[in-house]
Amino acid sequence: MKNKIQIFTELPSLNEYIDIERKNKFAASLIKKRKTAAVAAEISTQKCIIDPHGLYDLKIEWFFKDKRKDPDNVYFAVKFILDGAVNNGLIKNDGQKNIRNILNIHAGFCSNPYCVVEFISIQKPGYISEKSQTAFFDYSTGKEIK
Repeated sequence: MKNKIQIFTELPSLNEYIDIERKNKFAASLIKKRKTAAVAAEISTQKCIIDPHGLYDLKIEWFFKDKRKDPDNVYFAVKFILDGAVNNGLIKNDGQKNIRNILNIHAGFCSNPYCVVEFISIQKPGYISEKSQTAFFDYSTGKEIK
């Protein structure tokens, strides 16, 4: 099962996005829509197979072009990646029912910046996933908790 995607779309940093938003809120909205759609299109070309209703930790390895952008500003691009994954149908939602933790790793430098996103499935004790329906099982009482 492949649980990784690579994103080569150039995504704006937080500072770049704020600058655009201050100039024109409609331009910022357009950038968000375009970048989210570009990420969704990129995901559709890759064979990432995960349960869209599952619970995941994300491990994102960032490869930067140079040291000009601060890592915390680049990590803002997670918004575009998760929204693209939702638009593509890779995950049902980008809320806490589907995404638990996000680990950002500064992996190095290269001439064409990109990131690798790994979806790490979380299986909690008592967690049941059948036909995209989830439930919790209380072992002390022997009953299913909905």
